[in-house]
Amino acid sequence: MSLSPDAEPTQVLPALPVELIDDIIDEASRTLDVSSVSSIALTSHSFRIRANKTRFSSLVPYRKEGYDIKHTSKRLQSLADIISSGRSIYAMPGVCEFATSFSLHMIGYYDLVMPALNNGNLVYIFNHLFRTSDATYTQSTTRSLSRFVYIVGTVPVKTNTLMTETVMKICAMRN
Repeated sequence: MSLSPDAEPTQVLPALPVELIDDIIDEASRTLDVSSVSSIALTSHSFRIRANKTRFSSLVPYRKEGYDIKHTSKRLQSLADIISSGRSIYAMPGVCEFATSFSLHMIGYYDLVMPALNNGNLVYIFNHLFRTSDATYTQSTTRSLSRFVYIVGTVPVKTNTLMTETVMKICAMRN
């Protein structure tokens, strides 16, 4: 506000409807690069929730149809780290609150696939993903879990019982 006599009055812009803002954020989240969407999420609390609904609704930590085990293992580690750090901030919803689907494909030799399955990251993700929440911002209660692991070559009989128990618990919760 200026005290000079020739200063013009300030105009207040009308507020945009919430639905329009949601549509803009949804479209931006689908078309912009990851760092731009992160910038949108940092704008405000409501922008963060809307951007995260789009960013984290479908979690797919693999590429090349599941043949790139090293990349998939790194993405699983990153996802476990993001889930862990989000759980330490109680005021904001974490990634798991927005996830509606998780799809994992791993195809490779035993000595590459098994370390990625047994390092604890997948168990941690499964223990926190799709849990019931009191959140009012979740869009849907429909959840999807897809896991495809194909191990090439000879496979020792010993299996990861912790992983098997976790998957069985998740399947039991769905029924």
